[in-house]
Amino acid sequence: MRGGRVFFKLRMSCASPARRQRGFTLLELLIVITVVGILASIAYPSYTDVVIRNNRAVARAAMSDIIARQESFYSQTKTYASNLKDLGFNEPTIYLRKDGGFSATSGKAAYLLRIQSGSANNRGFTVQAVPESGLLRNGDTDCGTLSITAQGVKSSQFNGEKCF
Repeated sequence: MRGGRVFFKLRMSCASPARRQRGFTLLELLIVITVVGILASIAYPSYTDVVIRNNRAVARAAMSDIIARQESFYSQTKTYASNLKDLGFNEPTIYLRKDGGFSATSGKAAYLLRIQSGSANNRGFTVQAVPESGLLRNGDTDCGTLSITAQGVKSSQFNGEKCF
């Protein structure tokens, strides 16, 4: 009988209130939240900057496509197109989505693409990528409207050629 009592006492001592605690303390949670907040405050501006630069790169690629279409149109008709519909797009002005696709509506658009005719004798044109208002609100105040002329002169609304 004694052996049974000793085993019972040992087993009870293992289940005493002095067993290991599980979980985190409030101080540990506050430290983790603070570290995550600091990392997020550093990473978020970098992320938005990369997104803005990517949108600009997509706009520059679309503008290059329009210029190539303009030159092809000119070689066939000896005149430049006055709108994007003449170049095979669905509308005279189109919206460029952030994924590089084109749309007739401004929903989820990054830029509005359009052509401005040059002189009265149609010897030139300017392709413009006008940022949608959401881009300017979200920090893309470095460049504004991007423009490329028929002669290849690149400019932006705020910083000249820096944005190319």
